[in-house]
Amino acid sequence: MKGREKLNILIVDDRPENLVPLESLLESPDRNIIKATSGNQALSLMLEYDFALVLLDVQMPEMDGFEIAELMRKADAFQPESITYRNASFEFRIYESVWTEAERMRSGGELLWHAGRVSCPVLAIHGDYDPHPFDGVKLPLEKAIKDFRFMLLEKCGHEPWNEIPAKNAFFDILEMEI
Repeated sequence: MKGREKLNILIVDDRPENLVPLESLLESPDRNIIKATSGNQALSLMLEYDFALVLLDVQMPEMDGFEIAELMRKADAFQPESITYRNASFEFRIYESVWTEAERMRSGGELLWHAGRVSCPVLAIHGDYDPHPFDGVKLPLEKAIKDFRFMLLEKCGHEPWNEIPAKNAFFDILEMEI
């Protein structure tokens, strides 16, 4: 096969004996067959390879094929920008002290009390792939802040300014709002 890369195909089954016939069926000089025996292994392999096709067993322990497919779909949409000197700086000591205080304020209701004192308009932008449910942000803030709006950003995780599919939409929203 000259001039073309092999297609990567991932087959996932918790029973290795089921992978053998699938592999022999799919074997071809233009294909690279990669096998996984768990959902976690399959997700890890996604970080190493771009797959043209993924075949999943739907009945597996720990994580079934439907859960794996959903996580793969989300992971595929999350393409972080490369880290540069501008966004690589991070001081864990400061993060830890702020996070500890914010968590205390949030769990005790103090954070929402402070939110209720905000007098300017507030727009919350939340990614639909963010691991935190959007209702946990939207509902309390709607009640606490008088002039509150909420936008759900598609194909976005927790850092829209750093995710290729969401970055332009995020900055477009900010530009409209400012």
